This record gives sequence, C-alpha cells and structure tokens, in this order.
Amino acid sequence: MFARLSLVQRTMLSLILGGLIGCNSLANLGVALPYLGEPPLSTIAKLKDQPKGSIVVIQGTVSKYVPFIGSAAYQIQDKTGTVWIKSTNPLPQSGQNVIVKGKVDFQSIEVASQELGEIYLLELEQLEPTEQPQVKPKPKKAPTNDLFLPHKNL
Repeated sequence: MFARLSLVQRTMLSLILGGLIGCNSLANLGVALPYLGEPPLSTIAKLKDQPKGSIVVIQGTVSKYVPFIGSAAYQIQDKTGTVWIKSTNPLPQSGQNVIVKGKVDFQSIEVASQELGEIYLLELEQLEPTEQPQVKPKPKKAPTNDLFLPHKNL
C-alpha cells in the first residue's frame, strides 16, 4: 500500500506520524538530546523523579563518609533530604559545602518482600562554587508583547 502512495502523500503521512510521536515521546524513551552545558541545580528531594542514568547537579553539606577499597562514598544533605555520593576522587571534609555533578543510580535491596533500595549518585566531578549553574528567572510577560502596537499590548 505504501508503494502506491504518491510522494506528496508519503511526505504528509510522515509528517503526521512524526507529529503524533513527537519529541516528548522520544524523551520518555531515553532518546532525547542531552543538556547543552550544565544541567540546572537540583534538590535532593527531586532525585527520586529522575530516571536512572540521568546527569544532575546538586549542592549540599557533607555529613558522613565511608571508605571502600578503591573508592569511597560520602553523604550530603540539603534542606530537602540526604543522598550518598560514590566517588573515586578525594573526599571532601565533613561539614564542607559542595556542588556535585553526578549520574543517578539505584541500588535495590529487598528484605522480606519489601523494597528498601536507595537512590545514590556516581560522582562525575565536584564543581567549584563559581561554576554553579545559574537558575534563570522566568520572564514576567511574554516576549511577544513587545512586538505588538501599544493598543494591542496586554
């Protein structure tokens, strides 16, 4: 059937199917483009909404640390919660305020048919406070209002 369609019909069919699928569906499948630049600063509470493998930047205060063979982990906290960060880099000091860029991961632990797993980050790098991604404020009015004549502005 597809071979019998004209070029215009095939093009229109492709455009309609592309519109139905859309970029949003691709993002849900993990096919979306990565951030250009640094991801925005996130809170620890929002990590549970991030898919496994996504890159995030969080800021917090180091509260605990645990050495492992060949690596280590430290826990940071902000006003929304705590999270462990697994790292092969030198550990920050307890009480130090850090900004960490990391990959979200999850360790499943089942005990008596209950999931007690925990989200943690694989540290990619520690950012300097001057490298902190800035959250841009949203404009209060639509930028298109400047294009209208004064009697059409809302």
